[in-house]
Amino acid sequence: MNSVLGITGSVLVKNAIGSELPTFSDEEEKKVKIVTRQLGKTGMNLPVVSFGIMRAYMYAYGYGETKKARQEIVELCIAENPCTNCPVCTVECTKGFNVLAKMADILQISKVPNRFLA
Repeated sequence: MNSVLGITGSVLVKNAIGSELPTFSDEEEKKVKIVTRQLGKTGMNLPVVSFGIMRAYMYAYGYGETKKARQEIVELCIAENPCTNCPVCTVECTKGFNVLAKMADILQISKVPNRFLA
């Protein structure tokens, strides 16, 4: 089994920061990698992703589908913002989005009970 962190569902990061990370079987990791693409590296030299978290952001702010947004984040199994230990964000979105701010914003939705969401 490999120790990995799924950031936005599009990033797989080896346990480079020494924290407790979820583990996936080789088959699960392969499936996740099939639907992911790498956008660059973070300041800690970790790969960055585009799907998952940004999809959840789109559900919430683009379509007003907050339950779908929460479901997307919950399925990614991201308990906390994976960027909190990084000293500086070097990620640059090709569309000019502030990825760090959008991630921090939408990840909070996992703590909101479904009954409060549309």
